[in-house]
Amino acid sequence: MVKHFCGTLVLCWALAGATSPVEASGTYRGAPPQAPSSIDREAYEQGKLLFNGRAQLGSHEPERQAQLDELSALQAELPAAVRKSKDLTELAGKLSPEQIEQLRYFLNVRYKVGSATAAATPQRGKQGS
Repeated sequence: MVKHFCGTLVLCWALAGATSPVEASGTYRGAPPQAPSSIDREAYEQGKLLFNGRAQLGSHEPERQAQLDELSALQAELPAAVRKSKDLTELAGKLSPEQIEQLRYFLNVRYKVGSATAAATPQRGKQGS
């Protein structure tokens, strides 16, 4: 009798386990992280091109010293790993005022560096020469 009861108990546990919801194992692949939708996508992409050395640069020698000061300050705020691999001061004298704004905007969004004004959307239509 006890043998029969134990067999029935094991059978009930087995059936209960077979009908319970199956939980998946492994990792869950969610959607990749998205950039905030509130950013100015065009300014961000242009700043990214400048940062990666893929944008056309001009000659703005009269503004070289001011750009060098600003780019040096931004360079100092970059994370250490980025600071080692990227020298922003190489861009001094080659960026228009609009490009400086775009670069500052990209760095602020991507690395959270720059002044509080960098978080503002760059103004369009300003052409510096």
